[in-house]
Amino acid sequence: MSISASSALMLACLLAQPVASKMPIPPDTSRFRVDSTLWMPRNPQSVRWSSSSARISLADRVNLLRGGTTSNANEEQDLKSEEESESYHSDAIPDLQDIRKTVTVVTSASLPWMTGTAVNPLLRAAHLTKDREAGAVTLLVPWIDLEDQHKLFPNNLTFATQADQRAYVLRWVAEAAAMPSAARKLTVSFYPGRYLSSYGSIFSIGPYLEGLPATDLCILEEPEHLAWFRYPEIGWAEKFGWVVGVMHTNYLAYAQEERGMWAVPFVWALNQLCCRAYCHRVVKLSATLQSYAPHKESVSNVHGVRQVNTRKLLLN
Repeated sequence: MSISASSALMLACLLAQPVASKMPIPPDTSRFRVDSTLWMPRNPQSVRWSSSSARISLADRVNLLRGGTTSNANEEQDLKSEEESESYHSDAIPDLQDIRKTVTVVTSASLPWMTGTAVNPLLRAAHLTKDREAGAVTLLVPWIDLEDQHKLFPNNLTFATQADQRAYVLRWVAEAAAMPSAARKLTVSFYPGRYLSSYGSIFSIGPYLEGLPATDLCILEEPEHLAWFRYPEIGWAEKFGWVVGVMHTNYLAYAQEERGMWAVPFVWALNQLCCRAYCHRVVKLSATLQSYAPHKESVSNVHGVRQVNTRKLLLN
């Protein structure tokens, strides 16, 4: 089925609206007369209450005649539940300065492929490991077969087993990054991946989330990339207490260059959908990147883990 460019753009615009907003529900005018202005308010919040009031007024009258209560009690209960939910999410934000907190860093590439999504997440995980006990920080990277290794890894480097590649990565942390203590304590795990030359990227090809230990914080390096071809299993936000997405790459530019303008609305909408579904917070490394979730995103260069950046990762 083909979708016109105008339809695709409309879909992208709809997905770009904040999650909290809701489309107005017109009242049932066949049962009673309602002024049209009741369901055409100025802001999304009034949309919710005006449309609801119009739809439930007749039911309220019936309940009162029967000696019951109006739906105001239900509305108050809904507001209370929302406040409790917001309070829970605020309390759930982990303090990265607390070395008892456990962390999982997930990325879409690994050394010896010297790309940004291999090097920067590794350094982030190593810095977070320094003051923590062994096993408190896990770096999750893709494991690709020998055919793909030959395509990506420099100097004809290949690994027969995950243990061999893990040893290479940790040796790089100890020697090239000069963090031998972090190298001894960092856990490096793998998920099944496959390199697609048409995209120039590695994507997961099987389930792996359910077997991971749950941690206080999960940092998704390029969450949109990690979720494009994600195996259907438990969600990131369900698995981990707090999920932060770090946005590295301008995939809209790649989509336009490689596929043409028609692909941009699809990639834009898909990126927004993935980030809204799987992240509590989104941090963009540059303002040139698209908007992913305006109500929970910020722009900050958080490469490295300086003290100020740990706060930005969680709260911005």
